[in-house]
Amino acid sequence: MKYIKTRSKEAALHVESHLKEKTAITVTISSAPIIHNALLKSNAEFSLLPDYARKNEINRKNQLWMETADNNNPFILGDMTNAVVEFSHSICQKCAHKHSPDLEIYHD
Repeated sequence: MKYIKTRSKEAALHVESHLKEKTAITVTISSAPIIHNALLKSNAEFSLLPDYARKNEINRKNQLWMETADNNNPFILGDMTNAVVEFSHSICQKCAHKHSPDLEIYHD
């Protein structure tokens, strides 16, 4: 039983450490001016809508997103060709490795 408790504590510490690292990355990314400004703009646009219209618009976009299989669909292209996406692809682990394999900024 002591072994199980010890292993459980070790696992919990590992998970906590991993979550703290991911949280720090998220806070850093979300504080980037390009992300911050895009969120302010989006929130301002949605705040002008009444609650029911805002919910309907979010649901409509989510439904379109889930149903679209073609990457060349205008809806997808409209949401995937902007400065925020370019920025996020520069820090996404998979994309960063693909575009800058010599830059080792992630520890996994």
